[in-house]
Amino acid sequence: MIDKEPIRSGNRTQEIHHNPIEGTWVLEEFSDEGERKLPVNGLIFGSSNRDTYTIKENDPLSARVQCEWELKVGRDDWMTTLESYSDMTCDETNFYLTNTMTAYENGSQIFEKTWNKEIPRDHI
Repeated sequence: MIDKEPIRSGNRTQEIHHNPIEGTWVLEEFSDEGERKLPVNGLIFGSSNRDTYTIKENDPLSARVQCEWELKVGRDDWMTTLESYSDMTCDETNFYLTNTMTAYENGSQIFEKTWNKEIPRDHI
């Protein structure tokens, strides 16, 4: 087993919000896996993510999920970070997906791309 030194401890939360006036429900899940260092090679890594699920009462087509992820990998003199954002909604006939990936090296953005996809529900 490879030894790992904790740099930042993790945290997990889950919250449910209900707005009775608007009839909306929101579930927010957050997971921070912290950051660790491998003493054998100095590699530092960590990740966190937030998933948000939203729906309006009596309106299944209002369902939406949003996912945000961050992943870091590096060593003392360099650090890479990947951030992703995903959003999924639907209507009676299709699912709609938007995904954005952004990459950073030492805090400077070096890449970004957004994908949009429409997927027929096919009786789902």
